[in-house]
Amino acid sequence: MLHDIKRHVNMKLSPKVITGALHAQNKGASDWGWQGLLSYGCHGFVVVVDPKTIQVLQVLAKHKGNVVKVKWAKENYHHDLGNPYSLRLASGDSNGVIIVWDVSAGVAKAEFSEGTKPIQDLEWLTYQDASHDLLVALHPPYSLVLWNADTGTKLWKKSYTEPLLSFSFDPFNSKNVACKAMHGQQN
Repeated sequence: MLHDIKRHVNMKLSPKVITGALHAQNKGASDWGWQGLLSYGCHGFVVVVDPKTIQVLQVLAKHKGNVVKVKWAKENYHHDLGNPYSLRLASGDSNGVIIVWDVSAGVAKAEFSEGTKPIQDLEWLTYQDASHDLLVALHPPYSLVLWNADTGTKLWKKSYTEPLLSFSFDPFNSKNVACKAMHGQQN
């Protein structure tokens, strides 16, 4: 029995590590997709990896600033020949630019911005049936903006009196949003 345990302990396993040097602004720029893929920001690039094989599937290059946020769209709704499936990902950079990607094709579908400060947070508005192309972004220091992610059209904007750090939708009622503010902290 002890011999069997030692034999298993001495197994040679290949480490599953994604290597590469990141910029400090890439901290927090990663997201697991519902399809099992991992995306992350690496300087001004968005890297898409299959975590099971550690294989890089796609590198998306169009940002001029460092990628600070990435967020997979929840694409688990009906598709047909007229509305084919597309693997969508939103990324925001340190220059305030948001890009919505068709990951399978490796192309940017839309690009838009609201100011030039780094994107603070991104979230797809998925708790409704009317549209699957709504993206909410936190544009520092005070504004939440609802974007049509297919066209880059600003649909709604709410500004607050305190600097915001992040936000989250109520999973039971998407009309409710919680925002984390910077109470008394210095930028």
